This record gives sequence, C-alpha cells and structure tokens, in this order.
Amino acid sequence: MKLYRRIVFAGLLSAGLGTGLGTGLGTGLGLGAGFETLSGVSTAMAEPGASPFTEGLDEAIRRRLEGFPQSAAVGGQRLEATTLIPRFYRSRGFQPAWIGDGSIRPLADDVMAFVLDLDSHGLRSSDYHAEYLQTHLPTARAVLAETSRNSLTSPDPASQAAIPRQLLDLELTLTDAFFTAAAHMLRGKTNPEKLHPDWKASLRTRDLDTTLTEALESGDLQTPLQEMIPNHPEYARLLEGLRRWRELEAELDGADWATVSQGPKLEEGMSDERVPFLRSRLQMEGLLPGPLAETGEEQSSIYDPDLRAAVTEFQEQNGLDADGVIGPATLRALNRGVRQSLDDIRVNLERWRWLPDGFKPRHIRVNIAAFEVQVFEAGRKVRTHPCIVGKTGRKSPVFTGEMTYLVLNPMWVVTRNIAVNDKLPLIRKDPGYLAKNDYELFSGWGADAKPIDPYSVSWASINAQNFPYWLRQKSGTKNALGRVKFMFPNDHNVYLHDTPSRELFAKADRTFSSGCIRVKDPLDLAEFLLSPDPKWTRQRIDEVVAGGKETTVTLPASIPVHLLYFTVWAEEGGQTRFRRDVYDRDPPVLAALDARPGSPTSGSRQ
Repeated sequence: MKLYRRIVFAGLLSAGLGTGLGTGLGTGLGLGAGFETLSGVSTAMAEPGASPFTEGLDEAIRRRLEGFPQSAAVGGQRLEATTLIPRFYRSRGFQPAWIGDGSIRPLADDVMAFVLDLDSHGLRSSDYHAEYLQTHLPTARAVLAETSRNSLTSPDPASQAAIPRQLLDLELTLTDAFFTAAAHMLRGKTNPEKLHPDWKASLRTRDLDTTLTEALESGDLQTPLQEMIPNHPEYARLLEGLRRWRELEAELDGADWATVSQGPKLEEGMSDERVPFLRSRLQMEGLLPGPLAETGEEQSSIYDPDLRAAVTEFQEQNGLDADGVIGPATLRALNRGVRQSLDDIRVNLERWRWLPDGFKPRHIRVNIAAFEVQVFEAGRKVRTHPCIVGKTGRKSPVFTGEMTYLVLNPMWVVTRNIAVNDKLPLIRKDPGYLAKNDYELFSGWGADAKPIDPYSVSWASINAQNFPYWLRQKSGTKNALGRVKFMFPNDHNVYLHDTPSRELFAKADRTFSSGCIRVKDPLDLAEFLLSPDPKWTRQRIDEVVAGGKETTVTLPASIPVHLLYFTVWAEEGGQTRFRRDVYDRDPPVLAALDARPGSPTSGSRQ
C-alpha cells in the first residue's frame, strides 16, 4: 500500500484542496479536481462525523442503475460490468459499497492498488479507470473529511438531488473497477474460445458479487483480490520475465536493439559486415560478454568461436537447431524486437489466466508450441520427451483429459476425416495400398462389422461424401501409432502415441501429425507411468511388445493430461524462452488484449 499512499499524497497536493473546503454554508463548497459546487444545504446542524454529501446516495444509485446500460458512463469512460453492477446493488438495497458514514471506506484503497498493479501483469491499468481513480478518490476523501470536521449541515429531503454527481460516479467506478479487474485477472481479459475454437481448457470461476459482499462485511478485500491472481509458479516466473524485459526496454530508451540484415548464412570463421550487429544484438540480451565491438574493423567482422557459442545458446533458448549457423529461422528470431518480445510475454501471461487453479502434483503437460511432453511428480518436472504435434491445417487442440490406460501394440481405427481426405485418394489409385500397409477395410460396426475385399469395390464411384467404409491398421512395424498409445478419452479423439517415423524428431519444427501427439521414447514413458505396479517391469513391457498382440494396460492411478500452447515461458533459473508461434495464435490474443475491455462475466451468475 506504500505506492498507493504516495499517489494519494501527490493527488492531494495537485488537487489544490487547501482552499475553499470549509467556506460558506448555503453558498457552496469549492471541491476542486472535478467536484462540482454543492448548494441548497439546510441550516440544521448535522450529527458529528456526518456529511451532507453521502445522504441519499442509495436513492441516487437506484435512479442511475435504472438507466443501465445506456447511462453506464462516467467522466467519458464506459462502465463495463453492466450486468454485475445492477445485480450487486439490488442485492444490498442500493446501499453504497465504498462511500458511507461521511467517508470513503479503506477498502477503496485496495481496489485502487490492485488496478495500478495490473500493468505488471501485462494488462493496462488505464482500461480499469486508473486515471479517474487517481484523480477523484483522494479528492473525494479529503472533501468528506473536511466536511465532517466542520460539521456541515445535511440537505433536507427536498434537496436530495443536490448530492454531487461525482460521489455517485466514484462509487460506481470503484465497483466497476473491482468487477472488471478481478474478472480479467481471474479468467483473462479475452475469451479463448472466441479466439480459438479448439481451445477448451477450463476457466476459473468465482461469484464476484458474493466475493465483494463478503469482503465488505469482513473488511478484507486484499485476500480475495490476491486469490484472483493465477497461483501457478510459472505465472510468477513469467511476471518476473516481463519486468526484466521492460528494464531492457528502458535501457534502450525508446530505441530497439540492432538487427541483422538479410543475407547468406553466417557461420564460424566467416568475415561479414553483419557480424558487429550480431555481436551487439547478443550482448544486449546478455548472451555475449565484452564491448560492443572488437578493436579494428576486420577483427570485429570475424565470426569467432565465442560468437558461435553465444549463437548456439540463443538457438537453444529459442527452440532452433543449435548448430551455430545463422540461417533464416535464427535470423528471424534474432530480429524479433524488444517490443514484440514484451507483447509475446503479455500474450502468454493471458494464457495462464485462462487455466484452472493449479495442477495436481502428478500430471502431464504437452506444450504444443514447444513440441514437448513434460511429466511432473510432486509438482516438479521429472521427465521431458520431444513430441510431434498437429499440422497447421489440423491443429492439436488445447484441453485437459485424464489418462487412465495405455495400449501396447495398438491397432489404429482411422478417423473418417483421415480416411476420406488422406487415404481414399491413395486407395483409388491402387487398392493394393491397403494390404501393403496392413490396413483392413470394413463395413458396418460392432457385431455387424464385415471385412471387405478392396478389389471388389468400384472405387471410381466412391468419394468423401458417400464413403461407406472404415479402416483399421493392424499392429506392427507399419502401424501409425507405433508400439504404444496413451489414452485419455476426449471429444477430440486425440491421444499420445509412438510413431514409426522417428526421423522427424530431428526437426526443430515438428508439425507433422493429424492432431494427436507423437512422443519420442514412448516405452520409457510407459515404464515410468506403470512403475508403481510391480508386475509391469520394463522387461515385461518389452516382452509384450515383442509378442505383437494388442494389450490394454490400466494405469495404477489415473493422471491428468494438459494440452497447452505457450510460445513464451520462464525457466526456474529465470531465463525467458521464446518459441515460434507455429499456429499463428498470438496476434489475435494481442489484439484482444489491447482492445477496450468487454463486459465481464467473471464466473458469476449471468
């Protein structure tokens, strides 16, 4: 609260409150900082500690809310919580929440502090009435304190309408600031499912009007406000990354760091006029020590071993081929500006706000953008497996499932989408494609399923619309699922599995699947997941796989699986990692973050 006290003190000085605060009964009161003059005050003495300006505020609130949402504007700013605000005040008989007994309640300071801190979370405090509150909250507090000390008179019922509009505006603005800021911290400012239809992660929920009511009764608003902030340690680390990158931006004083011009590949031993710019770029990010350029133009243009080591580290941090060669992908990452990096961090902070509270101590995460499967035990990452994710035309979805079993030597029932779009053209060219690749053709399902001879079908008359069959690929070396699949039943028909195309793991960008997640070293993962069951040793797993028979194995305990999409994160050591936005999901999130806030739903009853 120290920051807030400094702001209040500065506001009092700038508002010019030392004059006109106790001058004249019935002739007006100079309120300063936008507060209008009040007239029509009766000459009857008020009770000590009372203020004429807070009388009848409940009725003023009721009248204003009758005009919602058309009248939901204050000082040129629109109030956003046009559903929550009326419901909240109706539930309390239109009694004010922040103004009463001749004063501004201290909980208003907590709202103010929370709003001002939103910038550190990648949001914009200006979207939540920060400037208005900075100006009007200290002014109103000073005015009410002065009128109380001077025992000013109360307006009679006939002059109820003389209650300053500014106090009413301040009351509603504080409530709107709470609802909107809390909702956006709780569930994100943006709606992930509107931005990405295949994003199905569960949002956090709170009944915010009940939360505010209980806080007003208990006198503690800081605790529920802190509970709105995501409790994931990764979120806290990324907040620190945002702070450090903003410090770097400040060091550049409005400029950006050196860019490296387009040109042929750069590698160790070469001399190139772009090398000094490359050095400068890596030094600004702290990857290369020493002065910005070596003495002498020729020496400074040499791509030396130290520079290669710095480039390799940069490539590792950005998920690139760590070969020390500056090719197109590395050049693109090097030329990502500081402002873009800050925006990327803001986008990924928003993604954490889309996720439910915490993860169970034992769980699996798939970061689609990083091409990684991570296994956590007791909240700590214990295994990482490179993976292959969906093509850009068949994106892997974001959702949470519960893994309950795995299948060794799985058969593959081909989805209709893949059957008609990928396989049918190949079958029409050569019906023998099926037998060559261990596929079986069926009609009917369940007990009615019958195998069909592919050479008996007039394939020229079959198309994607009238395809009446289904395909199954036998277990074996040609099976697209490899030796094992990990099942967490879901509406997307997505799961983790092995692959016979293991050479693809050598690629930096691995968007090759039809939506499922292909895992490197999947039998090692199977061994780990089955390790609590002493019957399933690695030897037994290998024996079952060698036997070739499809075998379903129930896990000793189910484990949550979270498919996520993060293009930026911060490691425990503090290093910020960036990845290419392979699905082009960042720009719409950033645009929504920078747009005017929408009406919050916030998990409350709507």
